Amino acid sequence: MRSAAKYILVTALLVTGAVAQAQDRPAGSAVEETDAHMDRIARIANKFRGSIFLWDNSISAGTLAPNSELSYVPSYQWWFSLRPRYYFTDKLSLRLRMDLTTEWMNDGGQETTFAREAQFGDIWLDLAYNPRKFWGIVPTIALRTVYGTSKEAMSNQDYVNVGPTVSLVREFETRKAGTFELSLSMYGLLHGAPKEAGHLVNGASYFCQDFGGRNTVCDHTGGRMNSLFNLTTFVSGKWQPIKQVSISLSYAVLDSWHWQTDDKADPMFQQMVPRSQNDTLLRQSGWFIANIDYEPRDWLTMSLGYYCLRPILDDDGTYGEPFYKKGANSRVYLTTTFNLDRVYDASARRMQKNKVAESAPTGASFAWSR
Repeated sequence: MRSAAKYILVTALLVTGAVAQAQDRPAGSAVEETDAHMDRIARIANKFRGSIFLWDNSISAGTLAPNSELSYVPSYQWWFSLRPRYYFTDKLSLRLRMDLTTEWMNDGGQETTFAREAQFGDIWLDLAYNPRKFWGIVPTIALRTVYGTSKEAMSNQDYVNVGPTVSLVREFETRKAGTFELSLSMYGLLHGAPKEAGHLVNGASYFCQDFGGRNTVCDHTGGRMNSLFNLTTFVSGKWQPIKQVSISLSYAVLDSWHWQTDDKADPMFQQMVPRSQNDTLLRQSGWFIANIDYEPRDWLTMSLGYYCLRPILDDDGTYGEPFYKKGANSRVYLTTTFNLDRVYDASARRMQKNKVAESAPTGASFAWSR
């Protein structure tokens, strides 16, 4: 009897302990399944790290100051840009970029055929590789291909551009002043367009992208010659005093080499006209950018900034002020950037937690199922 009583007591204690342990977590291997699913979510998000979608609102400086220019042409644009990335490995990734721009204040015919016509930009595709860090510098090298899907590129018959790109980023951390970051990037594009664009119309202009990637207006007045090669150099500095706020300054030099002109003969004497020795076939523009970024969530960034894209030389041949020029492309912008990998990670984890909470058994239901 005593041995039977001991057996019953031990069995009861084991069953009670098992029930109590089961009530503290989901039944069976639910915890292990949940952890495995969370790991899978993290792995998927990591494959697409760095993917973003941005919505940019910008207004021209001439719109804010109507008396600053001879002709008052207001401009307010929306710019949408989808830039997904996919990492085959930790070092090798494929990066895509697609843009759409809409002008809300034109009258149809100022920059586009129709009022508020949506304009597709060129499609950018990079095959990027991240070599090993050296001296604290994070390098990136890539082969860039730009497909001319914009109206301006198609008008110039500029359908495919190919070239290399290099980026170097160095971060400096301080104890009291926050974090500083310096970056240098360069990329060149060899254009496949012919010397002269087809179907040019004097005075025609289109929404297009500068060689730094921002939207601008391209003008075909006079039917200028296509570019043969472009080289863009970016120098940037960023100061992040606290985690959510950063201030950035950037300056880019946009070099564009054009096709050599054909030999021409004087129509009266049929003598060859010599070319000017000062013609380098080079056009240079400068692009100044300043912005303040605020990151209220790890998946959302708000940017308020100003940029000026203008020729480096003034009309008299002297170096001009890089911050503003009448008639140049100067704009104030507000950009909302969504980090798609973090949006997916946060949404998937929340959905998984809700499913676990709904499916987790109570003590009574567990006892009944036993």
